[in-house]
Amino acid sequence: MKSEIKEFDATKSKKIECVINSSNYHIEISPGDVDSHDKVVVNTLIKETASAKSIDDSAKPFKVVVIHEVDKLSKDA
Repeated sequence: MKSEIKEFDATKSKKIECVINSSNYHIEISPGDVDSHDKVVVNTLIKETASAKSIDDSAKPFKVVVIHEVDKLSKDA
């Protein structure tokens, strides 16, 4: 498992950062930390995960996206 800070484009001029924990089988995020830009984080991460191929050929044909603190997400997210 690895932890990284990923940058997302909130607007044309503003970038936001979110900590992502991941493995070959899952991704964990807490987008509540980015306030009103949580929709951008959730949408971008799910699109990237859905379009990415697995690194490991023996991996299951799916990845689990775990979103922590869902109750803190905005209505748009």
